Amino acid sequence: MEKKLLIKSKELQDSQDKCHKMEQEMTRLHRRVSEVEAVLSQKEVELKASETQRSLLEQDLATYITECSSLKRSLEQARMEVSQEDDKALQLLHDIREQSRKLQEIKEQEYQAQVEEMRLMMSQLEEDLVSARRRSDLYESELRESRLAAEEFKRKATECQHKLMKAKDQGKPEVGEYSKLEKINAEQQLKIQELQEKLEKAVKASTEATELLQNIRQAKERAERELEKLHNREDSSEGIKKKLVEAEERRHSLENKVKRLETMERRENRLKDDIQTKSQQIQQMADKILELEEKHREAQVSAQHLEVHLKQKEQHYEEKIKVLDNQIKKDLADKESLENMMQRHEEEAHEKGKILSEQKAMINAMDSKIRSLEQRIVELSEANKLAANSSLFTQRNMKAQEEMISELRQQKFYLETQAGKLEAQNRKLEEQLEKISHQDHSDKSRLLELETRLREVSLEHEEQKLELKRQLTELQLSLQERESQLTALQAARAALEGQLRQAKTELEETTAEAEEEIQALTAHRDEIQRKFDALRSSCTVITDLEEQLNQLTEDNAELNNQNFYLSKQLDEASGANDEIVQLRSEVDHLRREITEREMQLTSQKQTMEALKTTCTMLEEQVMDLEALNDELLEKERQWEAWRSVLGDEKSQFECRVRELQRMLDTEKQSRARADQRITESRQVVELAVKEHKAEILALQQALKEQKLKAESLSDKQAKLQQQMDLQKSHIFRLTQGLQEALDRADLLKTERSDLEYQLENIQVLYSHEKVKMEGTISQQTKLIDFLQAKMDQPAKKKKGLFSRRKEDPALPTQVPLQYNELKLALEKEKARCAELEEALQKTRIELRSAREEAAHRKATDHPHPSTPATARQQIAMSAIERMHHNIPHRFNVGLNMRATKCAVCLDTVHFGRQASKCLECQLMCHPKCSTCLPATCGLPAEYATHFTEAFCRDKMNSPGLQSKEPSSGLHLEGWMKVPRNNKRGQQGWDRKYIVLEGSKVLIYDNEAREAGQRPVEEFELCLPDGDVSIHGAVGASELANTAKADVPYILKMESHPHTTCWPGRTLYLLAPSFPDKQRWVSALESVVAGGRVSREKAEADAKLLGNSLLKLEGDDRLDMNCTLPFSDQVVLVGTEEGLYALNVLKNSLTHIPGIGAVFQIYIIKDLEKLLMIAGEERALCLVDVKKVKQSLAQSHLPAQPDISPSVFEAVKGCHLFAAGKIENSLCICAAMPSKVVILRYNDSLSKYCIRKAS
Repeated sequence: MEKKLLIKSKELQDSQDKCHKMEQEMTRLHRRVSEVEAVLSQKEVELKASETQRSLLEQDLATYITECSSLKRSLEQARMEVSQEDDKALQLLHDIREQSRKLQEIKEQEYQAQVEEMRLMMSQLEEDLVSARRRSDLYESELRESRLAAEEFKRKATECQHKLMKAKDQGKPEVGEYSKLEKINAEQQLKIQELQEKLEKAVKASTEATELLQNIRQAKERAERELEKLHNREDSSEGIKKKLVEAEERRHSLENKVKRLETMERRENRLKDDIQTKSQQIQQMADKILELEEKHREAQVSAQHLEVHLKQKEQHYEEKIKVLDNQIKKDLADKESLENMMQRHEEEAHEKGKILSEQKAMINAMDSKIRSLEQRIVELSEANKLAANSSLFTQRNMKAQEEMISELRQQKFYLETQAGKLEAQNRKLEEQLEKISHQDHSDKSRLLELETRLREVSLEHEEQKLELKRQLTELQLSLQERESQLTALQAARAALEGQLRQAKTELEETTAEAEEEIQALTAHRDEIQRKFDALRSSCTVITDLEEQLNQLTEDNAELNNQNFYLSKQLDEASGANDEIVQLRSEVDHLRREITEREMQLTSQKQTMEALKTTCTMLEEQVMDLEALNDELLEKERQWEAWRSVLGDEKSQFECRVRELQRMLDTEKQSRARADQRITESRQVVELAVKEHKAEILALQQALKEQKLKAESLSDKQAKLQQQMDLQKSHIFRLTQGLQEALDRADLLKTERSDLEYQLENIQVLYSHEKVKMEGTISQQTKLIDFLQAKMDQPAKKKKGLFSRRKEDPALPTQVPLQYNELKLALEKEKARCAELEEALQKTRIELRSAREEAAHRKATDHPHPSTPATARQQIAMSAIERMHHNIPHRFNVGLNMRATKCAVCLDTVHFGRQASKCLECQLMCHPKCSTCLPATCGLPAEYATHFTEAFCRDKMNSPGLQSKEPSSGLHLEGWMKVPRNNKRGQQGWDRKYIVLEGSKVLIYDNEAREAGQRPVEEFELCLPDGDVSIHGAVGASELANTAKADVPYILKMESHPHTTCWPGRTLYLLAPSFPDKQRWVSALESVVAGGRVSREKAEADAKLLGNSLLKLEGDDRLDMNCTLPFSDQVVLVGTEEGLYALNVLKNSLTHIPGIGAVFQIYIIKDLEKLLMIAGEERALCLVDVKKVKQSLAQSHLPAQPDISPSVFEAVKGCHLFAAGKIENSLCICAAMPSKVVILRYNDSLSKYCIRKAS
């Protein structure tokens, strides 16, 4: 049998190796299929991208067409507007000319009237001269502004020329430059109109000046006539004086008029210079306009050609796009058909893989069952050998087990034959899978080739589309540039023509007037020179008169001397009367002559002074005339310099025109090259279309071949499915037989376990009876010994009443011989019992291992085994016996920072008290309870509870907790003890059967209760108008009459009604073991908590709907320690995960980085700082409120800056603090495990300093 088993095990190993190979091949096939799927997904993505690109291209084409149409419309509108503006400008010019003619006629009429009224209007003319001066100043300022504007215009013209040069390289900005040129043209037109108005004003001023000149000439002629009259009337001194005064006044007026005329001449010269420069600029602009018109015509012709060419190209590309759409649709249809084929093949391969995996699982299960059965056979044989000498009952069981083993061996042979058949079927399936894989490889290679071709075709189409788009955009840009240039040139040409016409007319008029004025001024200058010569000659006459005056003065002096001598002689010769009369008459005559001569002298002096003043004035006039001559010469030199500069500018403009012509030639050449490229691209596209058509035909043929292959594969697949159905039916029969055999084995196991339990019960009864017998024997022997000792003692003598007894020394008791014999027999029986117990333990261990293996096999074969409750308990006990978990906890004693429950006694561990905490599993308990915790560190909680419960049930033989979980809710029941009559004062406890049903605790007297039986007592856990609290730990003072050993096993239920109508109620329960107590406490607490939650929920739904500030569920849950209102909208939340800010309005949490776990927070408003206990070391630290607000404001940013708190290094391990003011100074009191620290704020250092530590 062993050889056959070895042979079959080898065959099974071979079959397993083959299965492993098949699995590897299947994994390879799956990998290939996944790769093909990935390639298909990539191709789908690429197709989608190409479709999106195509749609985008179509949209771009539509937008381009609409843009072209809109641009054409805008061009036509611009042309119409330009033509309208040209017509308006011509009309305005015509109106201006007519107005100028009318003004000239009116001026002539006014001039004639003014000539007649000039004699009466001299005073008005002087006022007009003052106003003319002011106007001339204004005109000068306006002329300066016009010169500056002309210079700016020149600069802008040069900039425009440079921009025209750069227009070929920069296409897009030309639209903006065109708008700028239009603005410049409009500004220039406005400036030209202003200049025209200024010229009109200047013409008016020149007419007024001519009129003034004529008036001055007339006044000069009058003055000359009067001067001639004065020369003729030199004898009459009084007339001469008056005439001299009038002549001086006229001379002053004439001098003033001459100065005004000179200023007017200067202004006229300046105006002439400006007109000449503007005329030259107008000629240059006219030349430019002609050139630009020629360019515009050429550009229009080229634009028309380009439009025609673009239309042809658009039609051609639309046809190409339609052809490509059809091709893409065909390719997509082919691709869908190929994908369907691939999916079918993949589904077939997946089904075959599932079948293979099922078969492999069956084979593995059979192997495991065979091995387990072999092990079981060996173990049972060893157990049978050990227990052969124990009893006859065990021998019978061994015979039954041997029969079972033989049956199991027969089943094993049957299963091995079936395994061989399955291997043969697997080989056939592997061959079929290899064929299918080869076909898949060929299909995949063809698919890859088709996909590569499709990619190449799509890429070529995309490249062609991109090239055509670029060409279209370039042509459209060139069209826009040319049209903008044309419109700008037309507008400039029209404006310049108008300016030229106006400037020519103005030039002619101004030149004629200026020449006339120049001639008049030259004549006037000649006349002034003549007058100056005459005045010089008159100056010679004045010198003669001065000499005569000097002679007369000398004569007068001599006469005065003579008169003096004569008067003396008269006095001397008073006697002679005749002589006196003669002398008197002579004296009177002499006096008359003296007075006349004095009068002549005074008149001559006055004339001399007047003549001197006139001479000085004439000399000043001569100096002014010389200065005017010098200025005229300088102006002539400047005009010559300007002529040379204008000639240089003309040559530069000619060079620019030549360069522009060269650029036009290069543009024409580039257009011709672009046309050639377009023709070449057309040819390339046509060739590509032909190639794509040929490829599509080839692909269609390949698709037809693949369809034929797919049909053949589907036929093969149908045959394989038939074979697989047959195999499945055969496997189903085998599984049915296996299940029947396993059911039989389970029945045998249950019978065996029942028998073993019966054996154990009998042995227990025997041991109990034995112990009782030993006890009775020992009591009987003690009685016999006592009676013998009494018999052996002598009789006591009685003395007097008050006499003392003599205490005899105790005699040594003699032990009888029967007692020693019994003792020896007892020792022998004890040794025999110990041997039997050891044998029993060994058999139990073997039985439990066998049960475990059977249960494990049954669990693997059947997901839901139907074993009795006794078997479950035995499996649990066996698991406990096998488990040797003994890892002690690593406790660290420290201050508790949160009130929790002790893991041992279920009492509360208060905040701030000493507590033991495991460093590994974080369990908390009292320091005194740490020694009672089981050494289960590192175990899962569920596994530890299972271990403790089962262990306690086995050791203590408790009445048991039958935990049932029906559909309605939690259900627990078991035996517990209740205080007698439920009163603490009375001694003793009554044993009751307690049941937890729903939210009620029911107390019964018996376990087997009938359907209608009522409980002795009920306790409601979910009160509608009260609270219920479960206390896992009860103090010894509450139950004074109970033993201290029973206190840890007592739990208390207490109800507190909200109203005073009903009194509170308490119920004490004594559990048989501590695990039972833990089970009951956890169950009761869960029921109470569930009721409280449902009640709170109902109240919230009824009263405070939507009043919850924050809900944290799932992974978003936080372990909160403290909260603090920070502002009207923000609440700071301190958690184990860090510091968070809760926005009450938005109901959102934002993390504040840089701070660890936060246990307590407080705001110091005077310093605007946050005081908190934070970090793993529980350090006391300060954080600036501004930084917190800044981090909250920057919470939307991806990278937030960390907040660095300032830590008090001396205050670590802090579990509580308080802050406030003491004597107007800020203080902090911090509590640590070993000391208390008081900190006070120092204003000079601006920080907290340690004041006291105790």
